[in-house]
Formats: sequence, structure tokens, C-alpha cells
Amino acid sequence: MEEKLVYYGIKLKAKKMVVDEDLPNFFLSIRMSSAQELVCENENLMNKFGFEITDPDTIKGLSNIMMPFKAM
Repeated sequence: MEEKLVYYGIKLKAKKMVVDEDLPNFFLSIRMSSAQELVCENENLMNKFGFEITDPDTIKGLSNIMMPFKAM
């Protein structure tokens, strides 16, 4: 009896994925109101509950946001 390799609609193949979405840098394109909202949310969570859901480096970067040249 001969064994056959059967695929059930899914094939896994190693292939390099190239994605070119032409998106600007997050810190250069986020709106000031959105950045302030994320910083305030982080401060509120730290003050009331003692934990944060956002990376401290991200919060530091968002605290130094200037007016974006091109908003997303």
C-alpha cells in the first residue's frame, strides 16, 4: 500500500514577505491630541492602579511630540 501526502487546503511554504506600505514614522505622524491622550491614560493607570500598559520608552517619546508634518 502506497502512502500519499495529502494537503487539506493549506500549504506552508517559506517565502520572504515584502511589505511596502510607505507609512511615516509613528512618532512623526501621531496627532498631538492622541499623544496627550496616551500619556494621560498611562499616568492615570500608574497613579490609580500602579501599572502601565504602554512601554515607558514610548511614553517618553510621546511626551516630546511636536506638531506633525504629515498626520496619519
